[in-house]
Amino acid sequence: MFFFRMKCPHESCGVMLSIPRDQEGQTVRCGGCGRTFKAIRKGAAESRASQQSRKRAA
Repeated sequence: MFFFRMKCPHESCGVMLSIPRDQEGQTVRCGGCGRTFKAIRKGAAESRASQQSRKRAA
């Protein structure tokens, strides 16, 4: 199983988490503060947007 690492986005927490890749884009719960957020890899959204714009240009 592959993981990506990200910080909890809540300012009062900031714990580094290992998120399974199959949970990317899903709502996950932080083990540090217990709050939920959407797990999105840094740079993943920009990568998808650039791929879509290249497809449209072709």
